[in-house]
Amino acid sequence: MRRTLTLDLSLAATTTRYMGIPDAGSLKWRVRDIRLISDASISTHASNYYTIAIAGSDGTTAIGSWTANSTGGTALTAGVAHQISPAASTGKAGELISSSGQTLKVTGTKTGAPSDLTGQLLVELEAVN
Repeated sequence: MRRTLTLDLSLAATTTRYMGIPDAGSLKWRVRDIRLISDASISTHASNYYTIAIAGSDGTTAIGSWTANSTGGTALTAGVAHQISPAASTGKAGELISSSGQTLKVTGTKTGAPSDLTGQLLVELEAVN
């Protein structure tokens, strides 16, 4: 069983949003894929950029992240899905212990004065034993 969670992004400032994890009964959810789709192309920059961090239900366990910081960051092309690799620290490609009511915490952090970032964040989950 797989589910794709979708979060519409509209970042003009540092923002925190949440994505609800569906109930999987006695199963656990594994993060299979994370994709970021921007409405406009975003270039990397040393002092004007966004960072998006996805955390687990505890709000701190890293699930994945993206940045447009020119040191290690990645540019986005408008309308093209950019893959975000699940964090290695989550084990088993991002396994989550899930139950009804848990969430993923998505934080968009603004550094400097970048252009607004709008688009979608897609997180594909797979139920596992």
